[in-house]
Amino acid sequence: IDLEEIDRLLFRASRDQLWVPPGGRGVFGGQILGQALHAATRAVGGGWGVHSLHGYFLQAGNPRHDVIYRVKETSERRSFATRSVEALQGGDIIFKMQTSFSVRKRDAAPQPSHQDDMPAGVPPPESLPS
Repeated sequence: IDLEEIDRLLFRASRDQLWVPPGGRGVFGGQILGQALHAATRAVGGGWGVHSLHGYFLQAGNPRHDVIYRVKETSERRSFATRSVEALQGGDIIFKMQTSFSVRKRDAAPQPSHQDDMPAGVPPPESLPS
């Protein structure tokens, strides 16, 4: 998910980092979404937590080309900030995302986790038969 920062609101995922699932025709959508969220989070800075996210897959990602993530600062208020992200390849938008962030409060309950840790010894997905 790591991205190269080109500018404060512009990031790149090298084609060497992109993953196509076995039998897939394009880059794994979860990777594109995760990298777009990472770009938005880096652009909003510390002290903010994701409040809402809406993403739209517009075209399949091509694993032979880098993905550029362009972030726009849609709004920033005292308690909420919104960032828009476009994932581009060759000038074409392959994914769009709108993300709302809210200020993290020190005494607030921790954010929910929707994923368990990967058990030890589980082989990587690309090594499994399909």
